[in-house]
Amino acid sequence: MSNTVSNNIKDDEYREYIDDPKVVEKKVDELARLMRKHKGRVVFFTGAGISTGAGIPDFRSGVNSVTGMPAGKWCKDATSNKWDDDTKKENRNRREKTTSALCAIPTKSHMGLCALKEAGFVRGLISQNCDGLHRRSGFDKSSLAELHGNTNLEVC
Repeated sequence: MSNTVSNNIKDDEYREYIDDPKVVEKKVDELARLMRKHKGRVVFFTGAGISTGAGIPDFRSGVNSVTGMPAGKWCKDATSNKWDDDTKKENRNRREKTTSALCAIPTKSHMGLCALKEAGFVRGLISQNCDGLHRRSGFDKSSLAELHGNTNLEVC
């Protein structure tokens, strides 16, 4: 897959967009309003971003991502031959802070989704992740669709 991404770490596809705190507040208020309005009919769709806080790297992040994780696999594969010594060192330091999916602990975001489910706001959760953190968080497995499965053997 890395051959389909840019080999220039400054290209727009690696750019991260960070909203101003006031914009975040407005978005949170709107989300809360919509959650109340559609209580019991809400479905969340999660991806790698929910697990970076647990120390699991993603595939897409660029160099020096705000997540604190190392460059994603696709960025690393496409650009690492052009990294200067500082970038290599920073990426090594970030790599040391990662953990395997089997050792990772669900984040506040995972637990927040459980609380929303238990409070009757959420009908279901679709996850692209295979790290098993939604299951370990206690999210109701009958309301969870893991598109890529998970790394935990449950039935042989």
